[in-house]
Amino acid sequence: MAPHTADEPVAATTITSQDSDPATEPAIASRKVTVRTTLPVTPLPALAGRQPLETERLRLVPISQDDLAGYHAIRTRPEYMVHSSQGRVDRDLGETQAWLNRFLPPNDGSTYVFAIKEKVVGAGPVGAETGTATGEGAEKEDDMDRAIGMMGIVRMNSGTGWPEVGYGINTTHHGKGYATELLREVVRFWWTLPREEVVVEMKPRYVFGTAPFTEGVGVLREEDPELVEMPERIMAVADITNARSLRVMEKLGFVRFAEWDREDDPSERDAACWLLRPTG
Repeated sequence: MAPHTADEPVAATTITSQDSDPATEPAIASRKVTVRTTLPVTPLPALAGRQPLETERLRLVPISQDDLAGYHAIRTRPEYMVHSSQGRVDRDLGETQAWLNRFLPPNDGSTYVFAIKEKVVGAGPVGAETGTATGEGAEKEDDMDRAIGMMGIVRMNSGTGWPEVGYGINTTHHGKGYATELLREVVRFWWTLPREEVVVEMKPRYVFGTAPFTEGVGVLREEDPELVEMPERIMAVADITNARSLRVMEKLGFVRFAEWDREDDPSERDAACWLLRPTG
């Protein structure tokens, strides 16, 4: 993008971040920064018309109401939910349904989430996919069609101004490198969606980062302009005790830019925030 001057018109969609900072923040940190960037055209493509993605070992299928039972089984596992923002298992099927509704119509216009499913492997060479299965093979195919997790853009405006990617994989499938494999594909796909120029009002920390996490992000100074042009980002938030997720972020080139210390609210988990921008 070319530099913008104050007397040039800004012909772009304007979005306001919903985040707010404590009144005690210094003025330089609490002021708004206007960012001109690009984001996918919204509303996002309707869920009904979305196509599945594949990686070497897994399928990413548009999330569906049919996945409810599978997600309830996952979200009632304490070892899975311990690192979630909720921090506890779902109380009942209704709570899992409420979570799933966040990604189904009419909310698909601002989310783009996939169910993670394994590929069906037959008795032939390793990696060969079966056709129609019967008997024990059919049971295996049913197992393979059960969601083992989710991944995608869980909200377009998370309060930071940037789309937020989220994911979770059943703990029975940890240690296989699935998260890295899948997130790489989701990020690749995300950058292929049609874009539009937008103007977003953000808190400075979501543009410049917060000390000491400013490397590769930027440093806010008193003389910085009120309008900044920058390539778009994807944001991710991870529990700071979740070493697996932190390693995934690092492997894929996400830059750590902030931490949230939530000692004042024990119901909220401390978190590390990461940003990724497109390459090339």
